Amino acid sequence: MMIRTLLKKICLFYKNIKGVALLEFALILPTLITLLFGTVEMSNLVYANQKNQSASVIASSLIASLDRLDTTEITNIGNVASNVVDGFAQNGAFGVVVTIIQQSDSSGTACAKSSDDEADKGEDAKSSFPFVVYSQSVGQAGLAKTRFKYDRGAAGSDVDEEYMNRNKIDCNTLDGFTFAGGEQIVIVETGITYEALLGGKVLADVINNTMGISYRSAPTFPRLFKFRLLPDNGLIL
Repeated sequence: MMIRTLLKKICLFYKNIKGVALLEFALILPTLITLLFGTVEMSNLVYANQKNQSASVIASSLIASLDRLDTTEITNIGNVASNVVDGFAQNGAFGVVVTIIQQSDSSGTACAKSSDDEADKGEDAKSSFPFVVYSQSVGQAGLAKTRFKYDRGAAGSDVDEEYMNRNKIDCNTLDGFTFAGGEQIVIVETGITYEALLGGKVLADVINNTMGISYRSAPTFPRLFKFRLLPDNGLIL
């Protein structure tokens, strides 16, 4: 008798569909919340990336429009760029690297393939290559993933052949960009550590470790004058 009653109650419970919708909603609610947070965070991440790109382009344009450039001006421009990404960088984690590149020989074209006529000149032909005239970082070091190495050398050293060879760069780092002899280009690289706006500290820590955003501006030609390095104080004019 007890077994029959128990089986009857089990059958009634099995056929009862009250509360099924609530149970199903409770099961899928964590997934829905994750998708919602993920969509919002991805949108913010894309927007932060666009802000970082804008900061790089703005800084590059400001530097190219100056007729005089020194360490203070570069720092000020870096601060302007940091204001562009304000609100997206984790605890203000923002870095800028300003690099000025020039060709070693004014008679050639940097990173251009040698012609057959130049090849026939043999060893007497002077090779031309791009080199870093000056580079300076602003903000937190390492956030802007720069491709260019810069060695200023001893204080007072001039831009001579040894200086150019020491700061020579591989043409591949310019992604096929070429420029005429004697010309300079300005490249600004920026980087931020993205701060999660949703999801709390746990999600913010995960993104902090995996979501460093870096961007490099397109090469920009100085509009007014060609910058030159001053041996006495290391400034750029």
